[in-house]
Amino acid sequence: MAAITAAAVVAGATVYSADQQKKAAEKAADKQAEGVANAQDQAAIGRDRAVPAVTQGYNDAIGTLNDGTAQASDILTNAQALSEGRLNQGYQGATDLYNTGFDSARNNYSEGFDSAFQNQIDGFSGSADAYGTGYENALGGINKGFSDAKSSLTSARGGASSAVNNSYGVARNDLNEGRDAAIGQIDQGRSDAKETLNPLIETGNQSNQLQAALSGALGAEAQQAAFDDYKTSPGQDFFRQQQEQALLRNSAALGGGLSSDGRVMTALQDQAFGRAQTDFDNNFARLGSISDRGAGASQALASLQTSLAQSGGNIEQAMAQALGGLSQWKGSQLSNINQNYGNAMAGVNTAQGSAIGNLEQQYGGQMADLYRDYGNTMAGLNLAQGETMAGLDLSQGNTLAGLQLSQGGQLSNSANNYGNALAGLATNNANNVANMQANQGNAIGNIEI
Repeated sequence: MAAITAAAVVAGATVYSADQQKKAAEKAADKQAEGVANAQDQAAIGRDRAVPAVTQGYNDAIGTLNDGTAQASDILTNAQALSEGRLNQGYQGATDLYNTGFDSARNNYSEGFDSAFQNQIDGFSGSADAYGTGYENALGGINKGFSDAKSSLTSARGGASSAVNNSYGVARNDLNEGRDAAIGQIDQGRSDAKETLNPLIETGNQSNQLQAALSGALGAEAQQAAFDDYKTSPGQDFFRQQQEQALLRNSAALGGGLSSDGRVMTALQDQAFGRAQTDFDNNFARLGSISDRGAGASQALASLQTSLAQSGGNIEQAMAQALGGLSQWKGSQLSNINQNYGNAMAGVNTAQGSAIGNLEQQYGGQMADLYRDYGNTMAGLNLAQGETMAGLDLSQGNTLAGLQLSQGGQLSNSANNYGNALAGLATNNANNVANMQANQGNAIGNIEI
């Protein structure tokens, strides 16, 4: 029978315990002893049956050795597989526990950092909202206060302007009433003078026109018309009646005889013409006197109107000067009011701009500090998270590497021990088989001898 090699032992044999191996060895020993006893018994039976019996005994012994070796090899193989499985299972369990622990730690760290990040975000958002609300409220208060101040200034300016305008209106009305009263008195004086002088001026103008017509200054036609009017005037009718009555009286006194005398008639006519000429001259002179009175009245009225016009002009000039002064006073007062209002509004606007600027600067500084602190905190948290996670990963790597290194060492030692055991088992089996074969040869040799 061929010797059982270590490879054959390793390949698929059952691994037995030490007790089983001992029993197998005892069984092998028993078989060997039985074989020896059988061999001795058979030697006594007969030499012909001795050799087969010896051969059969040794074959059985070798088979028993091989069976024991195979069983031992199976036991070793099973033990080695079980050991490797338990070892791998233990290391896998340890690896899983480490990974679970590191994953749990990583999740806990992540949750902690996420919570810290969210707290920082919420705190930053709350602070920013608080700063924003405070800024808006402060800005609203500033604008409200300055708006009220501007409204007060505007109301005061309006009140002052209204007072100036009212005073100006009252003074202007007083001046207009005074001017109207003075002009009314001048117009009344002019009207009274015209009422008194216009009749004289009219009769003077009429006398002047008639005198001019009678003198021929207005042309022959006008002169003839004037003479015709003069001859038919009541005065001439009276003179003619007086002349006719005188002629009739004279004719009666003369007894009618002289009335037929041409010289007497001529004398009477000459007398009538002389009297008419005298009356015409007197009338012409009266027309001149009336014309002079009309001219005097016209000059007096013209002089009065000139004086009244000058008085009216003086009144209007004084009124214009008074109104100019009043307007200048109003303009000056309104200008001062508007200038003061402008200065006050400029001061209010400057103060408002300064207050808003200070508020903006303060708010900007607060927000800058908040963003800086937020950035520093978030950067610190990110750095701490990175360092923590890196340390955790490094620790996990080192732990798993150490675990794998330990597993490799133990598996290597187990495989080495398993190989040595199989090699020893195969060597022992080969030696035992060799010894059996040698003994078999000796026994057969002894039998044959």
